[in-house]
Amino acid sequence: LVAGADGTVKLQDILVYGKGDWVSGEQRFSLRLQAEARKAGAGAASDAAKAIQVRNAYLTGPFPAAHAGYQALPAALQNEPSMLIARLIAATRVWDEKDKPTDAETKEYGDAAAAYAKACPDTPSANLFLASFYNQTGKPEEALRYIAKASEQLGGDASFKVSRAHALRQMDKAGDAKKELAAAIQQEPALDSAYPRLIELQVETGDLAGALKTVQAADPLKAIDVDELMKTEGYDELVKSPAFQAWLKARKK
Repeated sequence: LVAGADGTVKLQDILVYGKGDWVSGEQRFSLRLQAEARKAGAGAASDAAKAIQVRNAYLTGPFPAAHAGYQALPAALQNEPSMLIARLIAATRVWDEKDKPTDAETKEYGDAAAAYAKACPDTPSANLFLASFYNQTGKPEEALRYIAKASEQLGGDASFKVSRAHALRQMDKAGDAKKELAAAIQQEPALDSAYPRLIELQVETGDLAGALKTVQAADPLKAIDVDELMKTEGYDELVKSPAFQAWLKARKK
């Protein structure tokens, strides 16, 4: 609901990038399935009822059963954006939850991203999902290409700089990655995802003074947990440095 200057209140549609659809589109698809399932009658194994079950199963698991149900649906339902996005979100979750995803899980993640991108080509959501897929599966050059597209479409949000930094780091361009993260923080100081990544890179490259400055900036924003950072492997040199210890002592007062 959006209030106008004249006191009127209007219902405004919203494009949810993480779901790849307008709120109205997702609701329209859900209502259509429900109506078709009711028309078929209680207990009937209609395609609409099966699609509802598959979409719910994709979002709650287990994935193998959900995906088997998806593959049994008619092609028209499989290629609905709302079904494709449910498949992609589920494949992403399965991949993310594994320390070492199997080749089959990685393939399904890629196939799900490609299927959604084919159905909704060059949309912000498709470009975001493809950027994430390539970033996570070690193809940073491709990731950068889709990050650039999404950033141009959506107005250069600071989070794109964090994604770019991730890709650049994979390309052994730590200096450029640090610049992207610093720029992201400057653009959006409350972007807590940028701080730990920048601290990690600063420590890795021996920039302890820079790392301490980032810690000091992140601490009041709760963007990092200082106690956890002090226990993290690889941070000993930073934590034991006189400058860090002096700041820590002053922080406790």
